[in-house]
Amino acid sequence: MALRAGWVSDWVVGNWLGDSQPINPPRQGALHNTWIWTMANYEHLPIFKKMMDLAVFMEQTVRYFSRYHKYTLGSELRTMCHEALALIVEANSLPGGLRKAEPQPAGRAAAGPEQLDPAEGAVSRRYAVLLQLRVLLEKIKIHLVIAKEVQAYHNRNSFVQATEMAVDLCRQNEGWIRSTAAGAAGSKTASQGRGGDRSGR
Repeated sequence: MALRAGWVSDWVVGNWLGDSQPINPPRQGALHNTWIWTMANYEHLPIFKKMMDLAVFMEQTVRYFSRYHKYTLGSELRTMCHEALALIVEANSLPGGLRKAEPQPAGRAAAGPEQLDPAEGAVSRRYAVLLQLRVLLEKIKIHLVIAKEVQAYHNRNSFVQATEMAVDLCRQNEGWIRSTAAGAAGSKTASQGRGGDRSGR
């Protein structure tokens, strides 16, 4: 069972504020018993650490933007960094297993390749979240370039530092996507093997 995005956001806010208990914790059977443990295991991820570095860097950089850029480009960059952190937490909380794709009405095409597992056309929830993260990271890179073009940066090196972190994040996310796709393909192969064993008996 996937965690609602609201639970992820609430936990992150509660943790950063130093609350002893997460805000609005989920209470759904066995999920509640493992929820704290699952959430506590994202901080070791290199991609989370790097994304946190970029988020903090942008918080420090945007404060020196002009008033106009601070509340346009700056605000969007800060928001997207926060959303990227939430997506990383969500992806880490999801199992790598597959679930069957939702049946499509007759005559209606599939929603898009980003919802299909590359192995067998099934939907991987983690895979889908990581693809959302891929798009979001590209948007961050575009906004960083726009900020450079309109001379929003107070320090010329800020653009270089932020871009290097964003590129590294894209690289790490692509690796996560590939490993998730490989795991999905392995699950399919194992499932087919078990099916063959049963049919041969």
